[in-house]
Amino acid sequence: MSVFPSESFDLLSATVAGLSPNLSTQTAYASSLLPQEFSLDNPSSAGPAEPTPAPPAASYDTEQVSGIREFWFEIIHVFPKVIDLGNILSTVNTQIEIFNGFTRQDRQITSFTNGAGSGSSITNLPGLPNTLSPLEGLSLNFQVTTDGPPTIDGDLEFGTDAGYDLIIPVTASRIVVFPFVPTTPLDERLFFLTDVLRHKDSTEQRISARKNPRQEFTYNLSLDAGRDLNQLDILMFEWQSRVFGVPVWTQPSRLESAITANDTTIYVDSTTSKDFRVGKLAIVWSDERTFDALEIAAVTSTSITFASPILKNYDVGARVMPVVAAITHRNNYGNRYSINLAERQVLFRVLENETSFAPDATPYLISGGVLDGEIFVDEPLMREGMTMRENFFQRFVQFDNETGKFSQVSAEPHNARAYAYQIKVNDHASMLRVRRLLYALRGRQVSFFVRSRFPDLTLTAPWANASSTITIANVGYSRYARGRERYKYVRIVLNSGTILYREVSGFSEIDGNSEQITFTETAPYVINPEDVSVIQFMERTRLDKDEIYITHVDDTGQAVIDFAVRTVIQ
Repeated sequence: MSVFPSESFDLLSATVAGLSPNLSTQTAYASSLLPQEFSLDNPSSAGPAEPTPAPPAASYDTEQVSGIREFWFEIIHVFPKVIDLGNILSTVNTQIEIFNGFTRQDRQITSFTNGAGSGSSITNLPGLPNTLSPLEGLSLNFQVTTDGPPTIDGDLEFGTDAGYDLIIPVTASRIVVFPFVPTTPLDERLFFLTDVLRHKDSTEQRISARKNPRQEFTYNLSLDAGRDLNQLDILMFEWQSRVFGVPVWTQPSRLESAITANDTTIYVDSTTSKDFRVGKLAIVWSDERTFDALEIAAVTSTSITFASPILKNYDVGARVMPVVAAITHRNNYGNRYSINLAERQVLFRVLENETSFAPDATPYLISGGVLDGEIFVDEPLMREGMTMRENFFQRFVQFDNETGKFSQVSAEPHNARAYAYQIKVNDHASMLRVRRLLYALRGRQVSFFVRSRFPDLTLTAPWANASSTITIANVGYSRYARGRERYKYVRIVLNSGTILYREVSGFSEIDGNSEQITFTETAPYVINPEDVSVIQFMERTRLDKDEIYITHVDDTGQAVIDFAVRTVIQ
């Protein structure tokens, strides 16, 4: 903002421009700006009685210092500049302020055009035109209900008599809660996206194309013929192509104290390891017709504060769950039975991929030894009675003219192994730990180590202290494995609980019964065959596909995570 009134600034500009001969015309005004002892009208003041002749005329660029006057006064303001309501599950109210920044003039709001469509309105709009006195404001309430088009993308336009309109862009998506309880087990799928560039020697370059995976839930419903079934079918009739607010039934918290209408803070048993996020949605659910879905304003380990009041009353034990915005598949199937029972299967694809947690493989890192800092996945495997499927494969080029001899050749140095991998977890904390690992692996991009599930080598003689060579039963290692990637690293588990990781650096066959393997590190002390629990190979692997299947057994966190892995050459 200029430190001069407009008239004095004009005088300053003229002087700088070398137009000081005009100074005499401004003497009276300029004298009022100076202390009396330096007044131009005071004969006793210092300096000559007559103005000093001006220097030769010269021109200089000048620029007035900008300030609050320029962008605040003599303008009509509107706040906020943009209204982005995100996903709307219930009626939403937003305050709009219009301010007349003119210091001496009345201004009018002459018209209003609602481009946000049906289901939205200014609830307290005064009659137009409406006059605003200088420096006067007007508060308006903009309301959006759940009735109306599924997507809002328009402008609120206020006409004024100042020669311009006030425009507020409005965006939002109306979503409807899907309040029906699915049966268990409940299926979830994660979809990463990875570009894998393979060389003919089996080495790879892997590029992740998604920061986080896409997520799908399959909800299986079993409903009695009647009100619930009719409610579901009619809801899907109108809304199947639109956005739903889907409760994450696998991550419920429970109310620790009853809540009444108009409460904004609720207290639950725990929010830990669950996807409650500030700015996102959560639902308080009692039954299919008694629930509130609201935006989260704050979260602690035992409380959730909502951005707007709760509308209903809830007893202790009511469920509180995160809500995700999701769309359904074009085809959702079901069965109707003659015994007044119906089944429905609804597949939901979550719209956003952001999470409340950071990908983290730290709990799985090996500390010390030749594999220091490598990811080692050693979660409990396989449900009881399950069989792990395996596939051994190698790319060939076959030559066959269909009439005589045929042959084949491979550019790959050896085969690879792929097999099903299955992790079982028993609580929400364990599920979150595994989920953070999977997000850190980013599908097929990041490699990790797993151990074979059977004894691979048998120590047949004492491993001497400070020696790097062991003697084992002959399994053909020296002839066929020869220290290559899949058989390069060894995990030695002692009966004492000590675990040693070693890298193979040499090998030799002694006879048909024995062979020797040399490691890059020596034994810390004498290790006898009876001291060893198991010796297993450590295989470097990655996910074989970008899909991960999670079967949630119930809502306590028990789940089984299924994916396929394959060995790789680093």
